[in-house]
Amino acid sequence: MDPSIRYLETYARSHLGIEERYMDLFAYPETAAHKVQHQVFREFIEDLKKTERSSTLEGARLCNKLNNWFTEHIRTIDQTLGLFLKAQGQK
Repeated sequence: MDPSIRYLETYARSHLGIEERYMDLFAYPETAAHKVQHQVFREFIEDLKKTERSSTLEGARLCNKLNNWFTEHIRTIDQTLGLFLKAQGQK
């Protein structure tokens, strides 16, 4: 398997899993919507494993999707979760 895809799988399994455990543990009000976002990302990774990435177009698609995820999801959705957890006394 491509090392980049392996990294993304590890990221999804560990980081997203930790977030989801915290959301459940602290009864985060936006848990359902946040988990939907995570599932979309996991499905994207599964799709990547099945898709030929030899073309420049596919490479650009991958970069665009990852850029959107890491900037938009983390900067907005994860930021909101972080503020909630901080208010619960978590760091």
